Amino acid sequence: MDPLLVFPNPPPPELAQCLDLDGWSWKAVGDAEAAMAEEPEEGWSGAVVVADSDPEGAFALCRRLRKVEVPNPTPAGTGGWKPIGRPGTQRRPVR
Repeated sequence: MDPLLVFPNPPPPELAQCLDLDGWSWKAVGDAEAAMAEEPEEGWSGAVVVADSDPEGAFALCRRLRKVEVPNPTPAGTGGWKPIGRPGTQRRPVR
């Protein structure tokens, strides 16, 4: 499994402990440039961003990740709609 991206570096001890106890592979970074430089070939499997100590750095990282994000294809048989929330609740058009 590809690792999770975690911000900041070092992460809060409670977060690191939870990820380790649940068996997640993760890599902590200190800024957006480090996240791009250390990105695995297959990409990050997700990101956990803690914004309490460095909100500007956290939002800069999120903006940078959003710029390079690859959109997921529309699931077959949905007519261009993807479910949001719990399955069967709300639906919205895919852009």
